[in-house]
Amino acid sequence: MKIILASFFALVSALNISLGLANPEMGEIAPGFHLQDQNNQWHELEDYRGKWLVLYFYPKADTPGCTTEACEFRDNI
Repeated sequence: MKIILASFFALVSALNISLGLANPEMGEIAPGFHLQDQNNQWHELEDYRGKWLVLYFYPKADTPGCTTEACEFRDNI
């Protein structure tokens, strides 16, 4: 099963790179997307055109550094 999952993720990664879906560089326009929030509401990037938007990603929940950074975002918005 682990080999199948590893193969799947390798294939998806290769497709992303070959289709030009790799991560945008800093300063580039983000590709369009839609995401569901914690209240099950959908949001599209296009809805925020011309507005400030912070997309916050973190590697692991409940770690000291990530928690501190998330609290700083919350407190300064």
